[in-house]
Amino acid sequence: MNRDVRKLEEIIRSKLAAEYKCLKVVNVKVREDADFEDDDVIYVDVVFEGPLQDTDAGALTGVVRKVRPALFEIDESAFPVFSFISKDDARRSEEHTSELQ
Repeated sequence: MNRDVRKLEEIIRSKLAAEYKCLKVVNVKVREDADFEDDDVIYVDVVFEGPLQDTDAGALTGVVRKVRPALFEIDESAFPVFSFISKDDARRSEEHTSELQ
């Protein structure tokens, strides 16, 4: 599992911007892992700003179908697992994590 994580983040950010114009993406963070059957997965945390109600939640459920073809173009076969996190929640999580250290 030696992926170019930065390249994956860039491709995913670009695809999200093209497909979901109302979603203001602040950051995309990719982590490599394997599932319980040892298949490669990439966990994708999408940090967004503003109210999510401006974006059709039903459309977001199809994000894998929108992004996966772009990943296949660079021979990436790991399955992407998406999490959408508000900027405020991401900040609170970082603050909480730093308090624990």
